[in-house]
This record gives sequence, C-alpha cells and structure tokens, in this order.
Amino acid sequence: MILLYITQTFSPMLKTDVIHVLQKIDRLILSNKAFSPLAFAEELSISERQVYKYLRLMRSLGVPISYCKKTGRYVYKKPGSFVIKFVEEE
Repeated sequence: MILLYITQTFSPMLKTDVIHVLQKIDRLILSNKAFSPLAFAEELSISERQVYKYLRLMRSLGVPISYCKKTGRYVYKKPGSFVIKFVEEE
C-alpha cells in the first residue's frame, strides 16, 4: 500500500530518491532550525508542493509532524526520529 502511494504520488521519482528525501526531512526537523515550507523546499531542492506531499506521506505512516507558527519550524509532537530499516522477526 505504501509503495503504491509513493508510486502514484511521486512518479517519476525513483523510490530510493523518495526515501532519501524523507531521511533529509527527518534530519532537518531534528536540527531544530526554523524552516518555512518554502525554505524547506529550497533546502531539499524540491517544490513547496512536494514538501506538503512528503509531509502528508510521513503523517500517513504515523509520524507526528506539526508546524509551529510561534517558532516557524516543523517539529515532532513526540520525541523520536523517522527510521526506515529492516527489522528481523524473532
């Protein structure tokens, strides 16, 4: 289902590019720097519209992201980070 969403939303981008951008977004959020949606887009070398698509994707995966108008930055509502990895079953 996630792969289908990525393919429909971000084509013709390679799926590895999508993962790379998601990881960059996570690092930027964790950096605690102020980024407006436009500044976020410029930092990621994507359009502002794509920023919103990526944030929507992350939210659909359960990532608690919000934009704080007071500080002018994206934050995680809970402590943590976005990790894409293989988890072996026991």
